[in-house]
Amino acid sequence: MELGGGFYLREPLEVDAEEVGRAVAESLQYLLPWMPWAAQEPMSVQDRRRLIAEWREDSRLGRNYNFVIFHGARALGVQGLHRRIGPGGLELGYWIHPDFAGRGVSGHAAIALTAWALSEGDAEYVEIHHDTANLTSQSVARKAGYQLLLQQASPIDAPGETGTELVWEARRGRWKRPQLREL
Repeated sequence: MELGGGFYLREPLEVDAEEVGRAVAESLQYLLPWMPWAAQEPMSVQDRRRLIAEWREDSRLGRNYNFVIFHGARALGVQGLHRRIGPGGLELGYWIHPDFAGRGVSGHAAIALTAWALSEGDAEYVEIHHDTANLTSQSVARKAGYQLLLQQASPIDAPGETGTELVWEARRGRWKRPQLREL
């Protein structure tokens, strides 16, 4: 999926393992407060290849969909749609290299994946869940046209979390694709 300005999303290939690993390593300090999986880094290239193979199998089976954000050949982050919020729903998760945070790339990618999930996929709704302290995720949800659904208690799974999360929703038939500035 083209995002503009040379940025694009695509499903990862096993040959992307080293490049994705580089992006994770360079982003680790930024990821650790919010992403529980980041505490398991660094991951070996072989293990990351296996993970990418699992992601591809999940996608083939319609369980979860993971996409890598690229600029040229450089991996910048990952966005995924996950079936963990109930029938008809997908949860959108994302991270991006800190050098590209605040530039609109995550918002463009979130919009592209939301449009895909609600028009070409089988989702009736897509949600974004994030801790109230994660202001970057809040900004992405707003820019991607999601509506704040609720605030609720949540387990603390990563060191930056407060135990309160915001849940944002984009629902088929109600979500309007926002127009962001070009990348």
